[in-house]
Amino acid sequence: MVHSEIYMRTAGNGPSLMVLHGFLANSSTWEIFAAYVEQYFTVHYIDLPGHGQSPSMSAWTTLNELAEIVQDFLHSRNITSNSGL
Repeated sequence: MVHSEIYMRTAGNGPSLMVLHGFLANSSTWEIFAAYVEQYFTVHYIDLPGHGQSPSMSAWTTLNELAEIVQDFLHSRNITSNSGL
């Protein structure tokens, strides 16, 4: 279940770090954090479906389905070793 339309921006250099926004937010939540952490990590900023620059899904999505979407999305980009916030 890969959703190629999910918005993700990658910046920085170092070990991989995925940051996810909270409910009703988007990846811009992390802008203040970015300047510091991108010095030490390759940071992957993602907008979940229906948030920020990612389109909405046609049906209601559960938290488990969102977790699967993120996992599939990372695997589709060969991001296999990752920390998360």
